[in-house]
Amino acid sequence: MMRKIFFPILIALIFPVLAPALPATQTAIDKAIRKSVVDSVSKLLANNYVFPDKAKAMSALLRKNLNAGTYDRLSNPEDFAARLTNDLRSVTKDRHLAVIYGPQRIAQMRCDTMDGESLPEVIRSHQRDNFGFRKVELMPGNVGYIDFRMFDNPQLPGAGAAAVSAMNFMANAQAVIFDLRRNGGGHPEMIQLISTYLFEGEAHLNDLYTRPTNLTQQYWILPWVPGPRLAKVPVYILTSDYTFSGAEEFSNNLRELKRATIVGQTTGGGAHPVDFKILNDHFVLKVSIGRAINPISKKNWEGTGVQPHVPVPADSALEVAYLMALDTLARTAPSSAERFEYDNLAAVKRAEARNLKPSSAMLDSYPGKYGIRVISADGGQLFFQRENGPKMRLVPASDRSFVIEQTGSSVSFTTGLDGRVDGFTLIRSVGDTVRCLRK
Repeated sequence: MMRKIFFPILIALIFPVLAPALPATQTAIDKAIRKSVVDSVSKLLANNYVFPDKAKAMSALLRKNLNAGTYDRLSNPEDFAARLTNDLRSVTKDRHLAVIYGPQRIAQMRCDTMDGESLPEVIRSHQRDNFGFRKVELMPGNVGYIDFRMFDNPQLPGAGAAAVSAMNFMANAQAVIFDLRRNGGGHPEMIQLISTYLFEGEAHLNDLYTRPTNLTQQYWILPWVPGPRLAKVPVYILTSDYTFSGAEEFSNNLRELKRATIVGQTTGGGAHPVDFKILNDHFVLKVSIGRAINPISKKNWEGTGVQPHVPVPADSALEVAYLMALDTLARTAPSSAERFEYDNLAAVKRAEARNLKPSSAMLDSYPGKYGIRVISADGGQLFFQRENGPKMRLVPASDRSFVIEQTGSSVSFTTGLDGRVDGFTLIRSVGDTVRCLRK
């Protein structure tokens, strides 16, 4: 076993660092090219695919179809690649496996191989995407939120710095939410870098076995990262059925280490590291060359996905995780003032989640003077005001109950024997109750 700290990327969990291929004039393929591609795929599978028995079964199917003339009418290279991909996956259900038509991609791969560096246009394409980091912010209550779409190669110029900047922006967050609902995977070194910020001491994240080398690489957190760590803050990970590969590894690592709460859907189920092999001037084989092995469970998520702690529809995951974070922070708050702040934010968020709108009856019957407090209507909304203080929006929680947006205090209207509104009960954020009668 080799303990892995950091090394230049050799494989990716989903794709190598390549710029999007440019449109090209497609070359019609003939019988000789089809046979050559099938022969090359079979040879590469035999030498590289993680499960040798499955490699034999896939090769047998491709050769059977080739000999039977199944591919004879596929002169379009993209159609041929798609059919080969479907045949390979029909044997293994491995969503990483693919035959790809891409002459420009092959040219880029050959350039990278020759000089060991990524092409400038490749680097620019990743810079334009900000290396996958789409949004980094502090939500109300000092809850951090990071939305990123891939775990890019941290050795790509600027990628590591982008990750460090994102994590340092979280330095004073009281909780952190990682949004991986649209993250398709990436590089284990970026997973390692970001994970390091979430631990103190040592933590064994994951192992990757690769068949061509017959070696198992261990991935531990790094001994040092720039900036403070967030070892004690609650962590939440948002997932969907699109969440795949490296994004699943990050989720599974933290799940097994009991370092994060996963909220959302079961993930896509791809646990095999891949490599890209050039078949000829037109086609590339994306092949699973290994498997992930979690050091705690001794298993991985291939075919099953990572199960969330809190299963909810993907589009509800952020709202649910944010409320969970606020509730956790309220329970652990060091002072009553902080606890009230988190409770108030949660109360407003829950009221907003109901998406209720004041009815015309509310807008007509609730406005008026209630002692030193005034309820008014404006623009289809109700507002609360104390004497000459600021107007604060009332967020409907039901047909009679509201939450004051700025404070989290609740307002519940009451009616007299005649059915008319005669007052409201104000439950303030500090916990006391005030009865306000209508004048």
